Amino acid sequence: ASTRGTFPVYENSKTYRGPVELTYTAGFRYRLFDWFSFNGNYLGFYQSAAAWAGERDINTGLRYTMAALGMSLAVPNDISVTANVMFPLTQDTLYDEGDAIEFGTLVSFATSYTF
Repeated sequence: ASTRGTFPVYENSKTYRGPVELTYTAGFRYRLFDWFSFNGNYLGFYQSAAAWAGERDINTGLRYTMAALGMSLAVPNDISVTANVMFPLTQDTLYDEGDAIEFGTLVSFATSYTF
């Protein structure tokens, strides 16, 4: 499980103040073999509105939750290959005239090397 937040503390020289963002996750990983494991995760995200010169930025202000399922393979030479599929569960803009993106199903592939 993890939680992460960003909290703007000032307005930049172009009068932009970023949003508050909170991300939280919880999940599990089950190792079936030394070389194969699978995982399931829950992810939540909250973003408040940002502002330009005190006016709300319509492209900010949303919250969503996702579920993810994935697997990892350990291959020779300390390399692992991971694939995940993320499914949107909920998504809401915080303001009626909001213009935030809408998520579909996301697929990710990653490789990592342990040294």
